[in-house]
Amino acid sequence: MREKGAAFADNILKVVENSDIHIFDILTNELFNCASSFKASYKVSLADSIALAQATVENAILITADHHEMDEIERDGKLNFLWVR
Repeated sequence: MREKGAAFADNILKVVENSDIHIFDILTNELFNCASSFKASYKVSLADSIALAQATVENAILITADHHEMDEIERDGKLNFLWVR
């Protein structure tokens, strides 16, 4: 998505969905799409992008100590954080 854009990424997702490739049952399309957007837009790990997506989908507060990775996301107003240090 970062290199070739959202339309290209959406097309790849459609190919995967119509193939025999299985995406984890717990990773819903909504969560997957949200996580991929965070991953493409910010310098965060895959695990962090999934945590960010889960908090977004659930309209929850993300509890973290990772200021370095999350400060930009907080500044952008994407979601609320509770900082543990």
